[in-house]
Amino acid sequence: MVLKSYWSGTAQLQRATNLKGPFIPLPGATSPYFEPTTNQQVYFRLAQ
Repeated sequence: MVLKSYWSGTAQLQRATNLKGPFIPLPGATSPYFEPTTNQQVYFRLAQ
C-alpha cells in the first residue's frame, strides 16, 4: 500500500516517527507525495 498526500501552496512537507517530533523536512517533496506504508508509525505535517 501507498499513502498519497496532496497539498497546494509553498508549504514544506515534514516527517517524524513520533507525534511530538522532531519533524524532519523532506527536501524535494512535491504534491502529490507518495509514501510506501510500513509497520512503523509515521506522522506528517506542512510547515511554511
